[in-house]
Amino acid sequence: MRVHIEDLTVTLDGKRVVHGVNLDVQPGRFIGLLGPNGSGKSSLLRTVYRVHKPSSGTVRIDGLDLRDLSARETARLVAVMTQELAQDFPLTALEVALLGRVPHQRGFGGDSRYDLDLAHDTLESVGAGHLKGRLFAALSGGEKQRILLARALVQETPVLILDEPTNHLDIGFQLELMTMIRERGLTTIAALHDLNLAATFCDDVVVLNDGGVAASGTPHNVLTPELISDVFGVAAHTLIHPSDGRPVIAFSTQQCTAQVTSHT
Repeated sequence: MRVHIEDLTVTLDGKRVVHGVNLDVQPGRFIGLLGPNGSGKSSLLRTVYRVHKPSSGTVRIDGLDLRDLSARETARLVAVMTQELAQDFPLTALEVALLGRVPHQRGFGGDSRYDLDLAHDTLESVGAGHLKGRLFAALSGGEKQRILLARALVQETPVLILDEPTNHLDIGFQLELMTMIRERGLTTIAALHDLNLAATFCDDVVVLNDGGVAASGTPHNVLTPELISDVFGVAAHTLIHPSDGRPVIAFSTQQCTAQVTSHT
């Protein structure tokens, strides 16, 4: 399902944090949203899933303006995986996963057999079946991320939003998590810090800086030493991975100066 963002501006507490963003995500594409801290990545994503209201511009899902949809209707189109989940409630991993079914339920009928089977199967598919009876609050960071991914997938939406999904995870699980997400074939927008993860898994990347789009396109075309210097303020070389030809970014320990490191 297509996600179309047109001339989007977001103002929070009197400060413009996103301005003039245009983004067209075709069905089934995996888009990486990159940029330094404070560049507007999370604010942009929160506008896509209706936490923030745009000051101007539109977000459309398959041609439907999100402002014309109810929260329930939006939740049937867009699932979100963040690291934010209140842990004051004694929910098990299975119960957290089943929260993804709430947009599809009516009244107080409880979880159907379909809901339960889907949650069990999805937990197994993300390698968390053995955790279903454990309290979510007692799980490790990596285990929680598996459960939160399961909750998003159980929601059965065509669009998936990921806000820093790999933070605090070891490299092995970062790769496993990103592989699981990509294999689903959903229209996916992920805010990421790791440029190499983006280069490995994303079809296209969008680089934000000071709330606006600094560059967009394939990782190979966008993640150049010049762009990395201008936006992130560090020197880097762009190499080619010997096995698959994807770009690999090697950072310099020296602070980037006006002289940009050239391609190797």
